[in-house]
Amino acid sequence: MLGCSSGRGRPSGGGAGAPQMGPGAGQMSQAATATQPCDRFSTVGMPPEQVADIESAMRDFVTIVSYDCKQLTLLKDCRLEGAYGFLDGAPPREVTRVSQRQGGETFTLAMVRAGEKRTTWERVGRADMRGICNGATHVIRGASYGAFEMTKDASSASHSRVKTATAGDVEECAAIEPNARRRQPVCLGLLELFLLPVVP
Repeated sequence: MLGCSSGRGRPSGGGAGAPQMGPGAGQMSQAATATQPCDRFSTVGMPPEQVADIESAMRDFVTIVSYDCKQLTLLKDCRLEGAYGFLDGAPPREVTRVSQRQGGETFTLAMVRAGEKRTTWERVGRADMRGICNGATHVIRGASYGAFEMTKDASSASHSRVKTATAGDVEECAAIEPNARRRQPVCLGLLELFLLPVVP
């Protein structure tokens, strides 16, 4: 853990790169997790009910998790005062596409961004948290939103693809002007979490 004192500050700006094809994404997850930094967590491919729990918590308060750089667990009974707000600035217009071959199958992730939400917390100590916080390691400092679609090749002969995970609508979201995407439901899928370590 980082040796910092607790306190508040303003969020740092700037966009993040494309999320890795993340934990829960089937056969892609192990290869992707090896390169995923511990201050970020890709929600692409997570079970929908787990994503929904995180989204619900983030609507109500600044959210706390337990994370060991491999597995992330939402601490529903632990919280931090505050809220999340969208950062200024338009997201990239283009659709990002990443392919990876794994176990004889090719997975492809298509993604378009709508923006980022951040809290103003920059340092969090255990005394700042409220509730049952055993195991707390990180605060969700922010998140990126947009739409994604993950597919895998169903047959090399037919060139057909099967959807394995999706959030929002990539094509519809990409057709919307970047500055307007954050107001459109097709663009508000959770893509990636930005994590801040809890200090002693």
